[in-house]
Amino acid sequence: MKIKYYSKTGEEKKSEKIAGNLRFECSDIAINEYIKYLNNQKRNLIAKVLDRSEVRGGGRKPWKQKGTGNARVGSNRSPIWRGGGITFGPTGNNNYKTNLNKKEIKNIKIAIIKRFAEANKLIIINKLSEISISTKNAEKLLQKIGLDGKITLVLKNRQNNAYKSFINLSYIDLLTVNKLDFSKIVSSDCLIFEEEAYRELVK
Repeated sequence: MKIKYYSKTGEEKKSEKIAGNLRFECSDIAINEYIKYLNNQKRNLIAKVLDRSEVRGGGRKPWKQKGTGNARVGSNRSPIWRGGGITFGPTGNNNYKTNLNKKEIKNIKIAIIKRFAEANKLIIINKLSEISISTKNAEKLLQKIGLDGKITLVLKNRQNNAYKSFINLSYIDLLTVNKLDFSKIVSSDCLIFEEEAYRELVK
């Protein structure tokens, strides 16, 4: 299991075994649980309905208890009335968050990266931050390496030419090594690291 290194011009330079501390196996179930955990962290609780205590009105009894022939009713805020409160609807306080321990999260992250290496979909590009600022040249670089589909590119930081060159390509997700979004990574066809970012990840 080796990782291919390319120059910033798209030429293959060498192959190297994946770092020892990036070798960990985990099941598909564990990865799915982790992605579910990430999505729950991002989830915004925007759905909310009004129950009968929050609906406006209903202070007066609609009609007297007896003698009208109608069913007994105490308030027009009743859930069975149109415009009344909603029963068992979302309250805005629903808790969808799940928990995973830190060690398990770390191991799953490592396993995800290792799977890209096993599939020969983990690429390292040397001195990527030194390329000229050009979206056209950035696209040519990917074509020369032979990459297509959805790509995640991990940079050391955003303050470089690589970020400005790749940001306009719709099929690329740009991440920094200290802010890896694994929900985007697992949905990618290929994972590219700037060499400096990869070295920092290994540390």
